Amino acid sequence: MIPRRLVLVATGALGLGGCALTTPDKPSGPTSPEGQGCLAGLPAGRSVAPDLPEGQVRVAGSLAVSPDDRYAASLSPFGGRAALTVWDASDGRIVQRIEGVSGANLSFAGPETLVFSSGAAVGIVGVDGANPRHLVTGHSAATVAGMPDASIAGLAARDGVAVSVGADQTARWMRLDSCTVEDPIGLEGTPTSISLVGEHTALVSGWPGGVVEVQRSGQSRRVLDDDAYLVISGIGDAFRAAVVKKSGNRIVVLTASGEIVREITTSRRATSVALDTESRLAYVDLDHPGFFISAPGSDEGVLVESVEGTGAVAFAGGSVLSCSLAMGVERWSLDGAALGRFEAP
Repeated sequence: MIPRRLVLVATGALGLGGCALTTPDKPSGPTSPEGQGCLAGLPAGRSVAPDLPEGQVRVAGSLAVSPDDRYAASLSPFGGRAALTVWDASDGRIVQRIEGVSGANLSFAGPETLVFSSGAAVGIVGVDGANPRHLVTGHSAATVAGMPDASIAGLAARDGVAVSVGADQTARWMRLDSCTVEDPIGLEGTPTSISLVGEHTALVSGWPGGVVEVQRSGQSRRVLDDDAYLVISGIGDAFRAAVVKKSGNRIVVLTASGEIVREITTSRRATSVALDTESRLAYVDLDHPGFFISAPGSDEGVLVESVEGTGAVAFAGGSVLSCSLAMGVERWSLDGAALGRFEAP
């Protein structure tokens, strides 16, 4: 199997319960009769990025790299315009830019297929812009912080399969080839993020509630008790990492069996984390301009100084990519040396 690259940015509702699994209202697994299939076109979103309060810096919100390292993509609103931008990762050349697209949780579902969440829908499109469509997940509205919310808190994809978690406290597996949504799996409390570690296995974080391994069949086991905001799987699935907040902000790195390998303390909660095959970390701590790289076995990160507003990082072909609205996508060596910038949108 081709190693997988995944970066997640913390989004969605936080602080409303855990994510332990409960018995679903319906049996999980078979296709839901409520599934509407794919609808033509990408889900509607903002065409212009909203204004920020004076003194705040807009942060780039997404960065994903294809499983074969060939493409990089971002939903960040460069120039204040909402768009999906795709680059050739080898030379930094823009190969596709789709204007008017906004969303979160950008991920590759295959070497040339991108997915992202927008409200309660999942957008699906080729890296060349072909076959744009969206899938209605069926996540229902829930009250979050006193407001109705039907958004997807987390979305992960691989090998033609995607799974989402929402404010309605459910997880939903999707088969992208047939545009079908399987029956929901009930979660106890509100999840904050999700990562796929196999076609049938996902890691779900919640606050409070830790990290739960959820099977497509509905079975589960808790792998981390600490309150968690973000969970990711590293390249090749050998390691996992969770951003936790209990007696300080920390990133906890675990093996596939759940053994804690190391912990890194951050000044603020990390908002973007990437993990490679050797448990090397790259992460964004918004108290500092730029991002951090932490070598395998280290209990601290080394600051790579870049511009304020760096919001996302990812590993690609033995290097690190960072994304900011001021500089776009930049490439760095594993020891933090600048290697150049991608073409500006």
